[in-house]
Parts: sequence; structure tokens; C-alpha cells
Amino acid sequence: IRSRLNKEEVTSKVKEIISGVLEQGENVENINDDTNLLTDYGFDSIMLVELISEIEDSFDIMFSDEDMDIEKLYSFGGLIKCIIKNL
Repeated sequence: IRSRLNKEEVTSKVKEIISGVLEQGENVENINDDTNLLTDYGFDSIMLVELISEIEDSFDIMFSDEDMDIEKLYSFGGLIKCIIKNL
């Protein structure tokens, strides 16, 4: 997947990954840049670690220590920016 993906492609793939992490079949189509995964979808730290691991595997990237800012990663928009920066 490590080719140059556009934001829409990255967003779509991350929504699929989030849906898998949630495992409850929650509708993720309404997720947008302002969505907070903690407050809007009940993510906890274990779910976030699983999400990050899945994203790194799916996009063949590694987040840096600088990227591992909880505020940034719980924000869907911040998460997408981190992924695109690392592609």
C-alpha cells in the first residue's frame, strides 16, 4: 500500500481498520476530521495500541515517538495527518 495514496484513500482505509478494532459493527462512515475516537467511539488505550499497530501494518509505516501524541492520535484528523506524513 506504500504508494502515494490521497487523503480520501487513506481515510477510507483507516475507517475500515477502526471498524475492525471496534468489533461491534458500529457505523464509521460519519467519522470526520473532528471525530474524537476516545469520546465519540469509546476508544481506550488498548484499542488505540491495536489501531496504531493495524495502521502501521496496513500502510507499511512506523510512527515516530513524536507522532505518538495521544491528543493527536485520538483525533481522527490528527491520525490521518500522521499517516500521510509517514507515507
